Amino acid sequence: MKPQRPTLFATLLLTLLVLGGTSVAQAALTPPKAVSPAMNESVPFGDAVVFAMTPEPGRLCSEYFVALDKHADEPHVGPRFEHPSCSVVVALGSELRADAEHTWRVWRNCTGPACNGPGDGWHRSARRTFHLDGPVIRTIPKDGDRVRDLAFPIELSMNALVAGSSFEIRVSSTSTLDALGKLAQPARVVPASPSASEPNSHLALITGLEPGVYYWQWVRKASACGSSATDCPGPVLRLLLDPSGTLPALDVTAPRVRPLSAKGRPGKKLKLRYSVLEDQGQGQVTVWIYKGSKARKRWRIWLGRVEPRKVFHVMWRPRKAGRYRLCTRARDGAKNTSKKRCARVTVAARTA
Repeated sequence: MKPQRPTLFATLLLTLLVLGGTSVAQAALTPPKAVSPAMNESVPFGDAVVFAMTPEPGRLCSEYFVALDKHADEPHVGPRFEHPSCSVVVALGSELRADAEHTWRVWRNCTGPACNGPGDGWHRSARRTFHLDGPVIRTIPKDGDRVRDLAFPIELSMNALVAGSSFEIRVSSTSTLDALGKLAQPARVVPASPSASEPNSHLALITGLEPGVYYWQWVRKASACGSSATDCPGPVLRLLLDPSGTLPALDVTAPRVRPLSAKGRPGKKLKLRYSVLEDQGQGQVTVWIYKGSKARKRWRIWLGRVEPRKVFHVMWRPRKAGRYRLCTRARDGAKNTSKKRCARVTVAARTA
């Protein structure tokens, strides 16, 4: 029995080393977790977005920072998470824009071999992408309202989208749209100013219009249009300035959108195509990529003037091989919504 004691002692020592090594490895591989907003979540419009995270064991919330969009994949000292809630509030209009995709990541300044950032001194969580939805728009007057007294200026207003945004009101006697979806032949283009009585509303005063049927539209300027470099037009509304006249027919036909099947390779850009048919020449299309029942990616595209049989596309870089679905749904300016339709997308690894 005595010769076996060193062997038993060595076995116990080896077991302790293995367990200790496992504990150290597990601690080193426990990254901070970005909790909310979740991956591909649609965040409703509000004054701000609240980010929440779960720290590494033994760490304080105040050691972590949130990095947004272009800074998500590089060390960046952004807003600090607060203790003890492990949350941070980011206001709209400062770093976040409505109706746009955003990416966020949690970072901690750290030292040692456990750090997994792109350089020494940083530890990072997984990336998270979410969509900040646009707000519900309130307009006065509503579509189809009549103005009976033309002796006073006509007041057109809408609730503000993003704090500090700039708007203009376009009024036209025709509903023709340009390539960006704005009224192409406006009789008036008036900058909208914040309302003194309602801080969340912008208004414009229009004078000098003859009796008749007009179309009006608010346009958000490019500086507040998310990643877009162009203006963001709103829906076209009808306005009757002659109480004895009649309004044109409402747009009751939903747009038709058809996704097209596609094939690609992992890591390579893939063009996802879809066709749109809209009788009034404008609309918004939502495009999804699904893996099973989970949405992997989503785009929201404003379509200005939609020509018959025109094919649009978005670009996607798949990371893994597999079978996916490209799904689309469209909505026009009168809020007529099409059915959701899907097509197959095959991403196949290159065989030797």
